[in-house]
Amino acid sequence: MSADTRLKLGIVLLVLGLAMPAGTLFIIGTDWPAGVKAAIRGTLLFAPDIMAVAAVALMGKENFEHIVERVKSGLKSFKPAGNVSRSRHAMGLILSWGPYCSPGSPAIFPL
Repeated sequence: MSADTRLKLGIVLLVLGLAMPAGTLFIIGTDWPAGVKAAIRGTLLFAPDIMAVAAVALMGKENFEHIVERVKSGLKSFKPAGNVSRSRHAMGLILSWGPYCSPGSPAIFPL
């Protein structure tokens, strides 16, 4: 099998592995026994890890690292430029953790 074919099949395995956890939503609606549902859902939730190992084995470590670097370089565009000021950091903490510290949060997280 050529290196180009292995690379393409590895990418297909990675994408398939990332999409497989969505299959748990379809399993919930079936009338199968609870034990069967739990086993299939557990398998589907661990699918990205299993498929990533299979993809690395198929396409090779170098190609996998190349794909990871391209994904990371694409995600770096979302990072704020330079250092974040103290006030901006504090505002981010308030916005992300504030709903959990609101008066209604004991209903969600009882103490």
